[in-house]
Parts: sequence; C-alpha cells; structure tokens
Amino acid sequence: MVPKKHKSKRLTIKQQKKIHTRAREKHRKDRREAKKNPQRKKIKKDPGIPNLLPFKDKVLKEIEDHREAVREEKQRQKDARNQLHNSNRNMDVIPKTLAELASDAQKRDAAYELEHDSDSDMEVAEIAEGAVVGRRDNSKRAYYREFQKVVQHADVILEVLDA
Repeated sequence: MVPKKHKSKRLTIKQQKKIHTRAREKHRKDRREAKKNPQRKKIKKDPGIPNLLPFKDKVLKEIEDHREAVREEKQRQKDARNQLHNSNRNMDVIPKTLAELASDAQKRDAAYELEHDSDSDMEVAEIAEGAVVGRRDNSKRAYYREFQKVVQHADVILEVLDA
C-alpha cells in the first residue's frame, strides 16, 4: 500500500490575511469585553498567621530573626566585596610629594621581587599548565628564557653529541 502524502501547510496570501484579520478582530472583541466586565484576576495574598495560633508571637519573632539574619549576611558580603575592592585599589595612602612616591615605589618593588623570587617553581608549573590549556608562548624568545633559567639553576651541564 502506498502511504498518503502529507497535505502542505502553505496558504495563499488571501487566506493568510483572512486568518490574521479574524484573529485581530477576536483580540479586539476580547479587549472590549474586558473593559465592560473588569474582573481582574486577584492575587491571593498570604493570610499570614492566624490570631488563634497559640505561639503566634514566637513564630513572628522567628520570621523577623530570619529576615534580620539574611539582611546581616547580605551586608557582611557587601562589606567584604568593598574591602577586597579597596585593597586591590590600594588607595589608602596617596603620596603627596615626589620623595614619598619614590619611597613607596621602592617598597612595592622590593615586595614584588620577594614575591616573584619564591614563585619561580610555580612559574614553571604555570608554563606547563599553559601548554596543556594552549596558552603557551611558542616563540624562540620564550624557549631561550626558559633555557637560561635551567642553565643558571643547573649544577652539571652535559652536552650530547650524536652522529
């Protein structure tokens, strides 16, 4: 048995317009009826706690305590964000003279040197991780820089000659 072909859903422009017009008229009629009979959907309000509940005061106090705890938590998080933002900006002390600016720069430079000298092992791990992720710099300069680090830290250097 030959299966039936599906009927096409194509319509002529006249039919499309006719459907669109009828839909528009229906929506217009519905809007007019809504104006005549304003029966809006009422949102059911929470009835709250009945007055006959024996421990109504305790329940209300628990609800208020919970709201206060949420408020305090939000405030604490906001303060932590602001503190982190301000510590990153480091705008607590603004040097006023050129000498203060120079001394501040020297202090930060010394702190940077101390921080990055101890991180040399971490830097190698970062490069290895970058190779896995695909962020590694494959240039000759980067290779030479790594080679210089290895040579400086090496106790013995072997040169292998292969024919």
